[in-house]
Amino acid sequence: MNTVTIPVIKVKKESDKAVFVQLKCSSDSNIDSVSVWLPKSQCFFTDDSVELPAWLAEKKAQEASNEYEAHAFFGELATA
Repeated sequence: MNTVTIPVIKVKKESDKAVFVQLKCSSDSNIDSVSVWLPKSQCFFTDDSVELPAWLAEKKAQEASNEYEAHAFFGELATA
């Protein structure tokens, strides 16, 4: 299984099955960080990072991208 390790900035919330974390984005991204729910059953957490399957990282990156684009779009409308 291909995995990805991503730096964790902060754990914001936690439930029995998932963790809501603020993750550091890569330096070539338009955003600095993103907050996402990650399933505990699919992830391995350390003090400062999370290792997760590549398919899950890709899915969360796509969700974050869509959310960022929506916020940028609505932000443009608010300033127009």
